[in-house]
Amino acid sequence: MAHEHDLRYRKLFSNPRIMEELLVSFVDEPWVKDIDFSKAERMDRSFVTAGFKERESDLIWKLRFQGEDVYLYLLIEFQSSVDRFMALRVLRYLSEFYQSLVESHSVPEDRRLPPVFPLVLYNGDARWTAPEQLADLIDPRIGTAFLPSFRYFKLAENEIPRATLERLNNLVAALFMVETMEPEELTAKVADVVGMLESEHEEEVALFRLWLANFFGSETHPLPLAAGNLQEVKSMLATKLKLREIEWTEKGIEKGREETVKLMARRLQSLGVPIDLIMQATGLSADEIDALKD
Repeated sequence: MAHEHDLRYRKLFSNPRIMEELLVSFVDEPWVKDIDFSKAERMDRSFVTAGFKERESDLIWKLRFQGEDVYLYLLIEFQSSVDRFMALRVLRYLSEFYQSLVESHSVPEDRRLPPVFPLVLYNGDARWTAPEQLADLIDPRIGTAFLPSFRYFKLAENEIPRATLERLNNLVAALFMVETMEPEELTAKVADVVGMLESEHEEEVALFRLWLANFFGSETHPLPLAAGNLQEVKSMLATKLKLREIEWTEKGIEKGREETVKLMARRLQSLGVPIDLIMQATGLSADEIDALKD
């Protein structure tokens, strides 16, 4: 099962208004402005193949564009390391989705398959370096005429300028700011981040609060969805940041103590003090002391 944080993230983008903000704000493609978002429909996962169901954090939206169906496939990538073969993964998922359409007779035999826009949303810390085109992964020595042509749209949160997020001034931008800012920087921006939610409906604010609680990793029970006013979000964000600051300070002190003990053990070793006396003086085990020689 996907991590709880992944599922909370998926819950956010299962909301049609938040999904619309994501596309309109961060996908600079001409067709986006002509989407009829009032008819957006999130696809039931039972519709797709077993292979796709394994991707619990991913979403498929059916949208209306120029009177016809188009699809958004949102792949949410939480891995800290970058998957070099992402283009191949996305192509496989899309192939499974198209196969589902065929097997369910959702597309008449005399019609072409509908377009699917593959959007990879990456929220890791490392720079995204994976090729966005499948062809860049394939040796072209026999020529390119028969190589598959496929590309996904990459949206890496850590590549979006802070000024852009502040200018957009919406929930998705606030979400990306919380995820990409250092705690001390975010502490000074709590009011600004919460202010970015002012134009949102109560339901969206409540979803943001649910995600925020889980993001800081301290909620073990569901929060009521109705708890979505801005003052609660502001209070929660400020409190969580303060608790994290205290936690990190305590960890830093503890790490400092450990380094002091190890330094003492090294000095005692250099003076030829027997290991049993070093163990008594420092509380370290014989193996830990022996490892200090490396």
